[in-house]
Parts: sequence; C-alpha cells; structure tokens
Amino acid sequence: MFLYNFKINKEICFIYWVQSSIEWNWYFCQKEYDKWVQITGNFNDEEKNVLESFKKILQKENNGYTWLWNRYVGNKIYDKDENKKWQYLRKILENKFEILWKSEHPKLIVWKEKLEEYCFDDLKDDFEKIYDFFDTEYVNEIVVNLCFGWGKLPGGNVKKEFSNNILLTISNSDITNINRVLKTLFHEHIHLIEYFSNKDKFFRESYKKILAPLNIPKQKQSWRHLVVESIIFSIVGKDVGYLDRKIGIKDTPKNTKLILEKNKIKNYSEEIKNISEKISKLTEKYIREGKTVDKDYSDFVLNTLKKVYGRPSN
Repeated sequence: MFLYNFKINKEICFIYWVQSSIEWNWYFCQKEYDKWVQITGNFNDEEKNVLESFKKILQKENNGYTWLWNRYVGNKIYDKDENKKWQYLRKILENKFEILWKSEHPKLIVWKEKLEEYCFDDLKDDFEKIYDFFDTEYVNEIVVNLCFGWGKLPGGNVKKEFSNNILLTISNSDITNINRVLKTLFHEHIHLIEYFSNKDKFFRESYKKILAPLNIPKQKQSWRHLVVESIIFSIVGKDVGYLDRKIGIKDTPKNTKLILEKNKIKNYSEEIKNISEKISKLTEKYIREGKTVDKDYSDFVLNTLKKVYGRPSN
C-alpha cells in the first residue's frame, strides 16, 4: 500500500502565503488575501515593495509555479539576483508571517494527527485499480505538505515535475468533515497518476474524430484540461465519482456554498461536475473490472462533451 507522509513545513507555509499575497496570475484569490490580512494586518510600503519585486520574479518566463515548487522541495535558487531578493523578502516579511504561523500552525497539527489516524489500507485495492486504469507504475510513498487554507473547503496542488509531492491547504477546513479533505487529497493523488499515463493518445484521437470537426470555441481552459478534470472528478472530488460514493457524501456547508457562488471559476467548476456525473458510471465500471483506458472509453468521454457543447448545424 502507498504511504502518505504528512508533513508540516514552516518554510513551505511561508512560500505559499507569500505567493498568495500578490496577484501574479489568474488564480489569485482576493478572499484568501483578505483572510490573511485580517490576521497579520495590512502590508506597509516596504513590504509592498518586496512583494512587487517577488511578483516580477514569478512572472519571468519559465518561472511561475516551477519556481515555487523548486522552493517547496528545497532546491537551491541559482539566479543570484533572485536569491538576493528572496532573502531580503524573507527578512522583511518574517514578523508578519510569525503572526500567521501562530494562528494557523496549531490547526495544521490537529489535521496532521487526524489524517495519520485514518486507515488508508481500506482503499488499497481501489488505488491499485486506479493505477491500472491509467496504466501507470505504482508509487509507494507520497509526501503531503499541509499548508494554510483560508476557507472551509480544502485545496490541493501538484505539479508533474514533482511526481510524489502534494500540497494540501487545509488549516481552516471543517475538522468534522474529514471526507472532504480526503477527496481533495485523492483527487490530487490521481492527478499525479494521470500525469504519467500514456493514454492521452486515445483522447487526442477521439478529439480529432468527434469534437474538432465541430469547431466549437473553448473560452476558458483547454479541452484537454476539461477532459482530464472531468475524468478525475468522475473518480473522486465532486460527490459524483466512484471513490466519493465509497468514502461517503456529506453536504457542503451553507457558507461554503456562498463562497462558491462568488467564485469567478464557479461556472467552469459546474461544467466539470456536469461532465463527470455523465461519465462516472463508465469510469467506475472500468475501475471495478480492472480495465485500462481505451478507445471505447475515450470515445464515450468525447461524445459526452459533444452532446453538452455541440450545436445544431445551420
């Protein structure tokens, strides 16, 4: 059985807080920013200046999330100018971060203990079949870094180049609803599995045959992103998937629903859930029977997208 190695790393928490304090890409969340400012107080001019300087580092070509993940895993900063600016930023923001650390660290300790008590062995067979479904090699240990999370819902992050690492933002997640955190954890884990699958070739072929001829413009993320997210959510994450039903479904808190309604990516999230629900039975059938993604499965997924997004010809 794979092992989740749950860790609380102060440096990672610092890095995550800093990058969430600047609007450096489309994923910036104003409510997250506001939450932390309520605890630490507003940034002064010197702090704003170092954050603006850091923003420029992240926005440099080939930096972004790759730069952040290299810091998460402790890799050295080779660019001397970037390293100098980063060390200065750490010095300037240290006091503010300590305020936040004192607020959030105790919550992370509680979550770490709760997750370490959970019996993941009960899902051993399921995950072996999920690895088989994507036809990827089994990974024995995954490091899960627990980090600050501003809302009741947990969040997760992974990156392909860092194949056995997950960042889970959960400090303020509802401690009575571990199922929601588990679903986020499993969803990110399956992203790591999918990254190394060679089954993408089937979806490319199905797309060219089924969806591409319709010339439907995709306004948000790519078609591939929609396909991958829908498949993974048909396994776990939006209460419509195979593992969702095994773990158990618990209603989303009312205040969380309000947050979702105000979230700028709500509509896209609903699109994914809609597709996931339509393909979940076939996904479950494949996993239960130990089958691997094939042409029939990919055709079904793309035909589902065609039914949802297709338009009658004039």
